[in-house]
Amino acid sequence: MIPHSLIHRLLVEELRLGALTLPEFLSQVEALFIEHEPLVLAFLPEEDRFKRLSREANDLALHYPDLIKRPLLFGALVGVKDIFHVEGFTTQAGSRLHPRRRTAPDDAGLAQSLGIRQ
Repeated sequence: MIPHSLIHRLLVEELRLGALTLPEFLSQVEALFIEHEPLVLAFLPEEDRFKRLSREANDLALHYPDLIKRPLLFGALVGVKDIFHVEGFTTQAGSRLHPRRRTAPDDAGLAQSLGIRQ
């Protein structure tokens, strides 16, 4: 079995080089997500996740139309563990215990620097 991290890296490389379009890339990622997410439960629930990613991918493609000028991580998907408190999201650090209200300051600055929309 090929590790998922390698599959993702290969898909991102194909995307960056133009061998895959963004819609093709997202279609493959969505298929992997549908297959594996129910087994690992690593993502917070999000209605229309791939519609949102598709809109953001279109914005990204408009920003980097020239293959040569695309950054190395063009289109790479990044997950952030829920140990950072961001308004609107439950911070549980992976715990299955009932979420408690967090009194620490919001980590929105970190989220913004990572490009996470709030």
